[in-house]
Amino acid sequence: MPDIRFIFCHGNGVMLILLGRIAGFLDYPAVGQQRLDAMFPDGIRAEFSKLYFDCAQAYAPEIFDMLRKIVPKSQLLFGSDYSYIPIRHGVGQFGKLALPASTRTMILGGNAAALLPRWQA
Repeated sequence: MPDIRFIFCHGNGVMLILLGRIAGFLDYPAVGQQRLDAMFPDGIRAEFSKLYFDCAQAYAPEIFDMLRKIVPKSQLLFGSDYSYIPIRHGVGQFGKLALPASTRTMILGGNAAALLPRWQA
């Protein structure tokens, strides 16, 4: 269903590093190129880039940079992992990232407002 938008938590955990493995299944007998093409006509990375991600616990620069290389900034949402971890932790980690002000604004709330317009104040 093309109108469904999925939001995955924690920058989708290990999925970022599994993308290369999934793409490499083209020579795997149980999957192969034909099956991968049927499941992901534009490639696995193109399909992955359509998803949305909250970035709770994904603010380590190397993880966040990897996520940004695959996912458009419009698909990233601020996340804090509250109530398990104090909100100041996520805010502090996010604040340390070297981001343009416009990207920071998008992630801190602009993207969520665009994704969920009926919840805007």
